Amino acid sequence: MTWEVLHQLKQSQPADRLKELWEYLLTARNLTSVADQAEFLSPPSPDLSLIDKLPDLDLGQLKQAAKLVEKAISARQPILVYGDYDCDGVCATALLWETLYELGADAKPFIPRRDDHGYGLSLAGLTEALAQFDRDPLVITVDNGITAKSVIESFPQLQFIVTDHHQKSPELPPAVIVHSQQVCGAGIAWILASFLRQKPVSPELVALATVCDLLPLRGPSRQFVIWGLKELVHTVRPGLLALFELAGVNRAALETYHLGYILGPRLNAAGRLGRGLDALRLLCTQKPLAAQALAQKLSLLNQDRQDLTETHLDTAIAGLPRQPLPKVLVVASDQFHEGIIGLVAAKLAERFHRPAVAVSIKDGQVKGSARSIKGIHITNLLTQANPGGIELGGHGQAAGFKSTLVLFAKFKKNILKLANEIDDQLFIARLPIDAELMALDLSLDLVEHLEQLAPFGTDNERPLFSLTAKLAAGRPVGQRQNHLQLNLITDKQNVKAIGFNLASRWPEIESSSNIEVAFNLTKNIYQGRTNFQLQLKDFRPAQDL
Repeated sequence: MTWEVLHQLKQSQPADRLKELWEYLLTARNLTSVADQAEFLSPPSPDLSLIDKLPDLDLGQLKQAAKLVEKAISARQPILVYGDYDCDGVCATALLWETLYELGADAKPFIPRRDDHGYGLSLAGLTEALAQFDRDPLVITVDNGITAKSVIESFPQLQFIVTDHHQKSPELPPAVIVHSQQVCGAGIAWILASFLRQKPVSPELVALATVCDLLPLRGPSRQFVIWGLKELVHTVRPGLLALFELAGVNRAALETYHLGYILGPRLNAAGRLGRGLDALRLLCTQKPLAAQALAQKLSLLNQDRQDLTETHLDTAIAGLPRQPLPKVLVVASDQFHEGIIGLVAAKLAERFHRPAVAVSIKDGQVKGSARSIKGIHITNLLTQANPGGIELGGHGQAAGFKSTLVLFAKFKKNILKLANEIDDQLFIARLPIDAELMALDLSLDLVEHLEQLAPFGTDNERPLFSLTAKLAAGRPVGQRQNHLQLNLITDKQNVKAIGFNLASRWPEIESSSNIEVAFNLTKNIYQGRTNFQLQLKDFRPAQDL
């Protein structure tokens, strides 16, 4: 991996270096004006004015959607909220269904099953959902539907409201469409729910969905996450409280990491290996005992998901062609569980720094999931490669599709052909380091400054630094001995460093006297004492100091 230091600090005194570094970090985020900095560092709580910040959202369609809902409530017409089985879809369903229920609507939620209904709004899923009703309902999709033109056309007797954030297809479905790509699916549901109530609803579920769906943490999405985190700290939802307790999460120190790596995977596990409806029940239940049982069930599914992912990943890597690797990796197997292929694709893309497509084959049918890297829009690539007849959807970094085995053979050939045209520079793994620090820079004061940039995530990554230090000691730690703890000496100062899932790389530096480390600077609270800690991202042997 190539390290790229983006800024060389010129000042020599600690206070001056801190000021220079802070100004660089703001400028790197295009926060050059006082107004931009104020909005980024202290954005207001999301309210209906947020709609004005979404230029791709049609206000006329939003108003029309609200009228249809109000009309349905007045006429006691039932309403179907058709969701999705991932974290974003489940959060969106919970948010909108709860709002409709509170407004007096006769509303029922539906979460499709991955193995029976596939991805998005499907003919099979909608047919099953409609069987719950004695009369035609108003159908509202959340986190799906924007590419479901043929499905919606199959039910001309129904009225549809599509709320979605995925990329539009060339031909839109015959429906009232509330759509923006600036926020997640739960964000769109929040907009409709808040517009219906004429006051903002809680953003806590939107925060969870935004982080788990990897939305850029800028603009409205950043507002949702900042204020949603504040509400999650004080949440009264029994399901979330049960997950917090089971996972040992300290709510007082809640951050995006806990949403993306602890809560989100458990909610997603229901849709991957079980029933997404269980995740919806967890979010909506008001019964603590039911919440505890559901939280336990989802946690066990998540453990199964982790084990299965590792098994599938080993199979995928073993099946890759010999070097040189193709520019887009395509792996397929009848042994792949369709609920895991997205995770396999993500891990392949991360490990080999190139787009990856993982495919599950069953009874001549193919279901695929794709993940990409910076600079390559995977949905556009797959759309160009589509020979026709393949259903697909997604956004820049992730996509899903289904097809027949025969069509997939053509599809794969087209993908690999188009991949050859991609600029080779995009496949060079680069580690962008904000600045090289010295021992005198390391302080809790710097950590406090950095925390002002939180929450961190997509398009607002935690600042990354490098440092050269003496290696005093190192050892694997953790229940599985998969993490690496290092003791470093920098200018006679002892510094602790932790590298999560980096223990296997210990032999690379074990015999080194001095090493260079790339790290995030974080706060470490232990036995009531607060100090800074280096959270390792990469390391390499260094020359003598």
